[in-house]
Amino acid sequence: SCTPVGPTRGRQGQPFSLELQLANSDPAAAGNLEVELQFPRGAAPDSISAPGWSTSGDGTRWMLRRAMLGPTGSTAIRVHWYSAPELSWIEPVVHWSSDSSATESLPVAISLAPSYSSWSSDLAEAEETADPDGDGRVNLLEYALGSDPHNPAITSTQPPAPRFTIEDGFAVFRHPERSDKDDRGLTYTAEWSTELAAGSWSSSPPPGLTSTASSHDPAIPGFVERTLRWPITSTHRFIRLDVEESP
Repeated sequence: SCTPVGPTRGRQGQPFSLELQLANSDPAAAGNLEVELQFPRGAAPDSISAPGWSTSGDGTRWMLRRAMLGPTGSTAIRVHWYSAPELSWIEPVVHWSSDSSATESLPVAISLAPSYSSWSSDLAEAEETADPDGDGRVNLLEYALGSDPHNPAITSTQPPAPRFTIEDGFAVFRHPERSDKDDRGLTYTAEWSTELAAGSWSSSPPPGLTSTASSHDPAIPGFVERTLRWPITSTHRFIRLDVEESP
């Protein structure tokens, strides 16, 4: 049998490895094993490694051969992309056979979420900290908040900019958030300070804070609105939003 044992979800433009496990469930050894991996055009991996196997091929078709796999034994095959393609899905097919078994096949579905690197691939200034339109929002913030890195204006089809208001004795901070932030590896962290001094910022929330997410009105595909609300007290507080993308 052949089973994916590693992740089948990754991010476009990021390194990604698919781990497969080939197991011999018979009480007798399996001889002359062959494994063929076929990948769609435009989705070929950069390398395939499998200890104890002879590997040949490249591009969309790879062949692996092994003389013997012991009774109830198993072996691992690692498929690696240095930079996952800008596709929503990769669907390779694995075929395997041995002297004692007919050819079997397993389709594998790998989902790839967008990433900052795929979003910024066409930008002349692609660094996360670059600010091509000079609006004070660096590229990573433009990506996370759904704005245009080349236009400081916010259009009606984009999420509204982060904003702070006072409502009925509460301080309220609202900002857009990608609804698939976990798949994209994005974290949005509110930080507070009472003095704006370097090193004074903390993610510890003020007393009574609530955090909710809801759809924009009208709805904006791919985004929700995060609302942070806390009671106003005599303590003055400043708030900022920190956005990071995990590797």
